[in-house]
Amino acid sequence: MAKRKRIIVACGSGVASSQLSANRIKDLLPKFGMRGVKVDVVDFKTAKLHAEHSDLFVNISPHGDTKYDCPMVSGIPFMTGFGMDEAMQEIKDMLFPDGTETE
Repeated sequence: MAKRKRIIVACGSGVASSQLSANRIKDLLPKFGMRGVKVDVVDFKTAKLHAEHSDLFVNISPHGDTKYDCPMVSGIPFMTGFGMDEAMQEIKDMLFPDGTETE
């Protein structure tokens, strides 16, 4: 059985922006055929630590030169509501490059 995928979503405080984005991602997962994906909200100060145990980082805040231990995508589409389908397809391609999803 494949390992369950984990996405972390972070903004400055880990409250409003990241929670909104995480909820939108969770709502769109089934539309894109992604099952068994856990979406967690974290604050930006702990994002680097959480990234070590994640498959993808959705970043709401500018990250500067910080390097993370997992791929990263912009969370701005989930904040604005524009470009969410394209961002979800990018997430799917990163999490499931061979096209298989987990149950």
